[in-house]
Amino acid sequence: MARKPGQDAGGSRAEAAIGGDCACWRVAVMIRIGPAGWSYKDWEGIVYPPNPPKGFHDATYLAQFFDTI
Repeated sequence: MARKPGQDAGGSRAEAAIGGDCACWRVAVMIRIGPAGWSYKDWEGIVYPPNPPKGFHDATYLAQFFDTI
């Protein structure tokens, strides 16, 4: 079968577009930044409000500022 333009012998057009004739794939990586935890007594009044309202949850509060915990 004849190859189509942009298609290597063993791959697809997507492989050709991503890596040319290379068999490797390039992968986009998303880096997420966040704290290593959320339950730290010394964060009270500094990271968390000094007088948190009733029903306040540390992790829920941090989720407003970070993508991951």
